Amino acid sequence: MLINYSVVYVSHPYAESRKRARKKWRQSPKGKAWDRAYLQRPEVKARRKEYNIQRIIRECANER
Repeated sequence: MLINYSVVYVSHPYAESRKRARKKWRQSPKGKAWDRAYLQRPEVKARRKEYNIQRIIRECANER
């Protein structure tokens, strides 16, 4: 007896609308100000710095 357990993801009916609304908000002055403030948080700066270091290491490893 074979049972197919494949999961089919059905997107939410409002997914596209929400995506457009998020994009519009991010491009608004209020969204840009929030983004700027978010990127100044110490924990976000540390995460971004670590990501950049790892990216440089990966690039150097790929050049060899």
